[in-house]
Amino acid sequence: MPKYELLPIEQLLEPEIPAREGMDETKLAELAESVREVGYIHPIAVVLVSEAQGSAHVAGKARSRAGRHTSPPRYEIIDGHRRYKVGVMLQLTALPCLVFVEKDTAREAIKLHTALYREDLSVAEEAAFIADLITKYDYTEEQLCRAVRQKVSWVNERIAILRGNKDVFEALRQRKINLAVAKQLNRVKDEVQTRVFLDIVIQGGATAVMTAKWVSEWLARKPLSEGTTEASPAQIVAQTETAPGPACFFCKKTDSPYNMENVWIHDWERKMIEAQLERATQVPVEDLREVPATNGRS
Repeated sequence: MPKYELLPIEQLLEPEIPAREGMDETKLAELAESVREVGYIHPIAVVLVSEAQGSAHVAGKARSRAGRHTSPPRYEIIDGHRRYKVGVMLQLTALPCLVFVEKDTAREAIKLHTALYREDLSVAEEAAFIADLITKYDYTEEQLCRAVRQKVSWVNERIAILRGNKDVFEALRQRKINLAVAKQLNRVKDEVQTRVFLDIVIQGGATAVMTAKWVSEWLARKPLSEGTTEASPAQIVAQTETAPGPACFFCKKTDSPYNMENVWIHDWERKMIEAQLERATQVPVEDLREVPATNGRS
């Protein structure tokens, strides 16, 4: 983990390969004004370089060294070049820094911070990034939580999503469904049935509550291919045709689910409508016969 230190500005070295060839002077002045008023909100990320590297890095900059005394350590800037420039502009003597031991580790940490704290990052992208960290660095659970600054439950939730159904993960990555819906769909271990539910959810915009209800009903029915990953053609047809889905409130049928709409209704009003429908189905046939038209004569 990096160490936070307040380092003398003369010990900091500009990036060997700057991310920006040029800097907007106006924006640099605005940043300087912000630092002057509130100070540094984000520290500069640096990596410790050896004396030989430091000497080569500053060659030609007219930095004389008197005698044979040991020079102070040098730190190359990995992230925060503009903040360093502002410090020079403001004639500051020291800058807040996060000191990394290795350059690659520093860059990965910066990439992690940038990625995980982007507001537009999807849960699927977070999961993929966490998997990448585990693969590259073989983090323990504790180390991983510390690296992403999240609780164990947050990390495990994303790992479970990544290990779940690939179609569900892709739909989550494309933001066609949310995390709550994805978790419900991953309760179904049959790939065919999962695709059926996923298609209905995406087309109809079902909520996590509705999806949970369908999944629970399906699990209670013990489908043909429960506990297996492969299904015969006959089983696939049977499951697809009998797959539970949203049922129409009036006719109670599950056909044409894409033409159904989500409607919010109070419980007591739903019961009232159901009672009226039940009474309507009990009307005697003779009472429904067409009344003969009259010609106005008595």
